[in-house]
Amino acid sequence: MEEPTQTAAAGSIPTAATERWSALPGDLLSVIYLRLVAGPIVDRLSFAAVCGWWRAVASTHPPRRLLPWLVLDPGGSDRAKHACCLEDGVVLPPRLRFPDEAVGRCIVGGHDGGWVAFLEAPLRIVNLFSGAERRIVRLRNRGGSSVDDRFVPLKVIFSSPPTSSGCILAAITERDEVAVCGLGRPRCSWLPRRLPGKTIMDIAFCDGHLYCLVSETMEIVRFEVGLTKHGVFKSNPQWLFVGGLRSMVLFYQQNGGDPDEQAVYIVELHGKIVIAIRRMEWSRPRNTYVSFFSVFELAEVYGYMSKWNTWKHLKSLGDHALFLGSTFSKAMQMSADENGYLQRNNIYYSHHRCYPQKESVPGDAEEFFTASNSNGRHVYYKTHYKEDESNVGGITTVGHYVMGADKYPPVWLFPSDL
Repeated sequence: MEEPTQTAAAGSIPTAATERWSALPGDLLSVIYLRLVAGPIVDRLSFAAVCGWWRAVASTHPPRRLLPWLVLDPGGSDRAKHACCLEDGVVLPPRLRFPDEAVGRCIVGGHDGGWVAFLEAPLRIVNLFSGAERRIVRLRNRGGSSVDDRFVPLKVIFSSPPTSSGCILAAITERDEVAVCGLGRPRCSWLPRRLPGKTIMDIAFCDGHLYCLVSETMEIVRFEVGLTKHGVFKSNPQWLFVGGLRSMVLFYQQNGGDPDEQAVYIVELHGKIVIAIRRMEWSRPRNTYVSFFSVFELAEVYGYMSKWNTWKHLKSLGDHALFLGSTFSKAMQMSADENGYLQRNNIYYSHHRCYPQKESVPGDAEEFFTASNSNGRHVYYKTHYKEDESNVGGITTVGHYVMGADKYPPVWLFPSDL
């Protein structure tokens, strides 16, 4: 990925020039916009940023889906953020702006359409494009009494858009609990549940259930979740005993893998739960150990008068790509006419830690962007590893790393269509 040429922000256009541009007829602007639709995203963003009249013209045309961006310094003290547009292979000028109250705060979740969840008390859910906002009222325990603001979510996921009446939130908390909340209900509050002696590593919604990955044993716990008239309900936990993953995680850590790294992610793909697990193997062409992800689908096996669960190794993601991160992971279909730097059958991964020095970054990582702001100088890297280098159709892992940033690493953002 080449370092981009920075363009002037829309706010730098003189007022007199803005008035002249806004006087152009809509028919002419539509012709210009249609010529830009098939081009780089930055051209469409620049068109809409000229003035309100140009944005209005752009809104009269069918929107085009935007693929994920990587917000490079989400926890920095600067309000304007750089975002890496992987679709075009460029880093966009810092036009993405956080609300003043959210600057410097940790992002703990997100959803399609530009929604992010900031760590506040109560949790703050903001759309970075429209400015719309949703808030959680308070936490309540199983007896119905209120709980203080020490409730700290480490990760938040959404069952549907935050604006929908059927949206359910699920969170992993600092207290090793998993909590749910009916965002669109009058009693919009958290309902927590603790699994004694267990640590929840990751969570995902799938087919009316909340799936939890247990860190100590790599077991899966499943809850049925749904909405009531005023809030949300969650069934008793169902344990799905599926073996085989723990040994792979230990092998990764014992062969040079980062022991503090989140090595397993749980995601919904094709209506089923899949696990993306980080692995370490020796590469003869590279003459070193390489790290990549393998994907396994949770499958049911039927025998005589019984059934059990197992992990089915997926050799290909088909027409999908996975985006993995500490706060937001998602499987996304990639249509045949979408090309550029984002490809089908790839896993795009944002490392969950910021490295203080270059020696910690993988040795063959390629630098793709450098930025300096009030938080210092940050250098961003990427790597490409294939699970099976002898298999042309094998899954490729594209990793993203940062050196010199603060404690909040890059996070995925799924923008609004434009």
